[in-house]
Order: sequence, then C-alpha cells, then structure tokens
Amino acid sequence: MSKVITGIILISFCSALFLSAVIFMTIKLFKLKKLENQRIFKNKTSYIWFYIIVFCLTPLLFCSSLGLGIYSLTLNEESAKEITLAFNIVYLVYVGYILIVILVGEKYYKSMIVVQQNDIYYFVDGTKIAKSQIVGFNNTLRRNVLIINYLSEGRNEVYYIKYHWSLKDWFLEKDN
Repeated sequence: MSKVITGIILISFCSALFLSAVIFMTIKLFKLKKLENQRIFKNKTSYIWFYIIVFCLTPLLFCSSLGLGIYSLTLNEESAKEITLAFNIVYLVYVGYILIVILVGEKYYKSMIVVQQNDIYYFVDGTKIAKSQIVGFNNTLRRNVLIINYLSEGRNEVYYIKYHWSLKDWFLEKDN
C-alpha cells in the first residue's frame, strides 16, 4: 500500500516538473513568434514531435499510471498484488520517460525555432547573436551538432545547436 502512495506522489512530482517545463517552453516559443521578424526558421519535425509528446503520449502514460494506482488502492491487499506490480512498472516507465524527455529534449528544442530581427538571431533558450559578430558555421563530422562561432565582448564564443541541414542553409543564405 505504501508503495502505491509513494508511486502516486512521485508521479505527481514528475508531472508537475514536466508541466512547468512545458509551460516555460511554450512561453518562450510565443515570445519568439511575437517578434517582428525579418525571417523565421521553424523545424516542423521538432514541432510535430513536441506536440505529439506533450498532448498525446504524456497524458496517455499519466492517465494509465494514475488509473492503475487508484485502482490498486481500492482493492484489498490479496487481490491487488498483480495490479500493484503493473502499477509499479508503469509508474517507473512514466518517471523515466519524463526525465528522459526533459534531459534529452533540451538539445532538440533549441533548434525548433530561430528568428532573425534587425540582423540579430534569437534562439529559444534566450541566446541572442548579432549577425555581424558571427565568425563562422561548422558542423561535426557526424552532422549531429551545428557549431556557431561568434564574438562576444571581444572573446570568441561557441554556440551548439542540434544540426539540421535546412537550418544551416537558412543561416548561409545570401539575402540573409
């Protein structure tokens, strides 16, 4: 019985953490969309996966784990052993899923949208890079990271973003 209550508390904590991360991310996306932009890059694949994860997969896992938890609390201890085991498996999968989405998703959401306004590039994580300060664009050999070299206060800085061929082409356009 205490395992189920602990599981429900952990599910609630992870759900609150995930919900706050989604709200924070959505606010940043809307702020970037509200800018009077000259050009905008949207990675539609990342957008679609973001919304599938947030509105389809996460609620399904949340409802199934919470439903199994409540159902196992209503049964007596003898008949609830199989349901409690299923609940423990589902809630561990849910907690692991939430932590992976938060930790791994951080590198993907940076390349979801990039806005150019007045020769300054605005990224989702709040980074602003002036076009005149950019030294060059490189990518790793595996083409999984786009590296932007730029000058900031006289120092050479590096900004890493998830590689996408259309994003690199967007940066390198001549009318840019």
